[in-house]
Amino acid sequence: VIASFGKHVSGFADRLGAGLLGPSLRPDGLHTSTLATLDLTSLPSQPDLAVAQRWNRVLSARGLRLGQPVKCVSLGGGRWGGTLRLSLSMPLIGELSKLAPQALDARLERDMNRIHEVLAAAQRGAA
Repeated sequence: VIASFGKHVSGFADRLGAGLLGPSLRPDGLHTSTLATLDLTSLPSQPDLAVAQRWNRVLSARGLRLGQPVKCVSLGGGRWGGTLRLSLSMPLIGELSKLAPQALDARLERDMNRIHEVLAAAQRGAA
């Protein structure tokens, strides 16, 4: 489950054009292998923390619960860059571990596609 999550999150970040901030998806511990922080500042709309917080609320309203944006990308002058967190909770790991490998891949791909659709629409609205 954790390896598949890492593969799908990495592919999602690449497709979105977002960077992954460390320590994301590192195999040196459960807490680092199940968490990814996306740096959204490289996106065309260059969202700051306030924009990422709005996007997070939109995602949540659509049933997509991501980790809250965190202050870890300084833009200078007291401003913070937009970030979002993707993580696996223990209940989610338990749920996903019951799926066959192909079903797990399909589920994670579907989830990443849903997040991508919302963020792509949000960026179009910001342009």
